[in-house]
Amino acid sequence: LEKAQQLYIKAGSSYQMSSMFDKASDAFVEAAKCEEEPSSVAALYEKAGDCQKKVNTSEAVKLMESAIEKYNESCNFRFSIKAYEKIAGWYETEQSYALAIVYYKRAAEQANMDSGNDKGNDYLLKAADLLVTTKDPQFTSTIKDYEEIAITYLKSSILKIKAK
Repeated sequence: LEKAQQLYIKAGSSYQMSSMFDKASDAFVEAAKCEEEPSSVAALYEKAGDCQKKVNTSEAVKLMESAIEKYNESCNFRFSIKAYEKIAGWYETEQSYALAIVYYKRAAEQANMDSGNDKGNDYLLKAADLLVTTKDPQFTSTIKDYEEIAITYLKSSILKIKAK
């Protein structure tokens, strides 16, 4: 199984170098199936998602969500936060702001649950900024988000600088 995994990874890397991203993604998924350790499986799904992004964003997101699930299973929450951020960035680049907002909010939620992570507010601010630019009728809820974040910044002597 280990040898098969190594060969799939090698094939995936070769396909990736040849700009055959769909096949590279498939090879990395097959390599993930040969792995038992959740964080290693997650890393391979993320690699597959990165390749798939060049072909099909919605399929790439599915792979990234599988990676997030495995990262969470192995308590690698910082990696799952980064994966949410990556998905949000993809959607933002494609100007699918509603979906970008969803994933920035998921990143914020995950970051707020991770006690050592203070980036939750940054993701909420990014989501709020996008919501304002979309001129969505929900944009009044954004004002409350800004106010709540400002209050948390003012409560911390370290974060007061961010409360501009």
